[in-house]
Amino acid sequence: MFTLPSVLQPFAPLLAGAAGPAAAPTPPWQGTAPSQPQGQNTLEGLTPGVSPPKPWALRAPHWPAAVLAQLPVAWHPNLPRKLLPLLHQAFSVWEGVAQRDQLRFKLEPDFPLKPDAFEGIVISAAAQTAVGRPYEVGKAQNQVVVKAGTPTLVHSHITLQLAPLIDAHLAPEALQRRWLATLLHELGHALGLEHVAYEQAILYYRGWQATTPAMADVEAFKQLYPS
Repeated sequence: MFTLPSVLQPFAPLLAGAAGPAAAPTPPWQGTAPSQPQGQNTLEGLTPGVSPPKPWALRAPHWPAAVLAQLPVAWHPNLPRKLLPLLHQAFSVWEGVAQRDQLRFKLEPDFPLKPDAFEGIVISAAAQTAVGRPYEVGKAQNQVVVKAGTPTLVHSHITLQLAPLIDAHLAPEALQRRWLATLLHELGHALGLEHVAYEQAILYYRGWQATTPAMADVEAFKQLYPS
């Protein structure tokens, strides 16, 4: 067994890599999500008009163009019907971010019998917050498959918290704004978009305040869904 001289030991990892080609890195959409410190995200540092290049951006999971043009959405009966106008408002905001006819949400008249097999977005409610996360207002979980070498979104489940701790401190008007901001934020994730670090953005990683898209939101969408 060959042992490197002590003077070369610091360069052992580099020399070992010369023995053969390095393994291809695992795409960030494959397997578990990459570990990131709080406040970091795949599009961190976005500011209005600035979109840092990401070598894997076009490989990130996204809906096929044909599905995006008529994206089905199923609304669970356990959600208050008073939220439906806010949902349609959230639809209009994201459709306005997209190019003409590039994105259209299609609200299904009936909830699917097998929601987990539904090709589209499912929105349901949770009566209790997750343990240790009393301020969480919602979350989106996406299902991805690889089709012809392309990571493709086939299903997204948005869960809205009906009574997060934050709501106890909000006046009725502020509560309406919170619901709209949450719907916008989670729909963004259901489209495949990641958090951004710009505080005025819908997709800001620590926010539920924004109800108007910022340039960071527009850039994130265009990066994932170029026209």
